[in-house]
Parts: sequence; C-alpha cells; structure tokens
Amino acid sequence: MFRLTAFLLAVPAFAGSLQLNSAVFDTSQFRVTTFATGLFLPMSMTALSDGSIGVTSYYGGIMRFSDSNGDGIADSAGSQIYSTTGAHTALVKAGNYYVDGNFGDYFSGQPDQVMTILKPGATPGSAMTVAGAIHMVFPSGWEHSQPGLATRPTPNQPGHYDLVFNVGAQYDSVA
Repeated sequence: MFRLTAFLLAVPAFAGSLQLNSAVFDTSQFRVTTFATGLFLPMSMTALSDGSIGVTSYYGGIMRFSDSNGDGIADSAGSQIYSTTGAHTALVKAGNYYVDGNFGDYFSGQPDQVMTILKPGATPGSAMTVAGAIHMVFPSGWEHSQPGLATRPTPNQPGHYDLVFNVGAQYDSVA
C-alpha cells in the first residue's frame, strides 16, 4: 500500500481538497492522511536518514517530523533542526549531506541567494550544522532567482554528487 502524505496549512479552504484520480490508478492502494498542519508556507520536503521527514517552510527554516507508529500523522508539531534568516525554498539530500536553498531576506536587506550544505547532527533530531555554502548575488530586476535544487550521483565517480539549480530569468516579466 502507498501512503500519500500532504502538508496542509491550517486554512479551512484546503480541508478535503485532495482527490485521487481513480481513472489513473487504483485508489484502494492509497490512504490519504494529513501528516502535519500549521506550517507557514511549506516549500519542500525530503526523507531524512532515519525515515523522518525534513520540511522547509518559507521563514521557518527546516523542521523535522516523525511518525513512529506509522499512522500517517506526525507524532508532534515537529522540531526545528536548522534555521537562518531568509526564505527556505528547497531541501535535497546528497550522500550524507543536505542542501538548503534560501533566497535571502529581502526585509533585512540581505537578498543574496544561498545554497547551504548542511551536515546532520549526531542524532536525526539534533540540529544540522553548516558545512559550506554557495552565495549568488543577482543584478537588480532579476526574476525568480530563488534556488530550485536537485542532486544526483555523479556518473562514474562514486561518493560524488552533482548539485543542479536554476539561475532564474532576467527578463521574465518583459513582453
């Protein structure tokens, strides 16, 4: 059986809006649950090393959620395992590390784009620490500069990973 996990904001309009298309697949193979609520603009999620789920939320950093009894509902409101200023937009795994995409904090005048390489803590619930970062500064007027991220093993180089990211569009809104 597959489990479809949804992170829903605490907004009543979203309640019950998730539907499965029975013409495409056997809906009896899925169980739909609301795993967690109350997150401020959840942007991405990835499985952590222990099977828990790391979720980036717009201005909330990275939260860790676990489901120890397998009922499809988070055991708690989650615990923060990494935070910094700015809007967290992506979280991907590369080997034993994670990469957090952050498109800066425009409210504090720090609009640079950062892809932070994070090392997990001693336990899955421990805070992640910064192992490195890639900073990008875009010229004024650049559109959609927040990093969307993906990783993959580098072909023919065991233990190495490619980090793939977008660089936005300078003239996205020009006709």
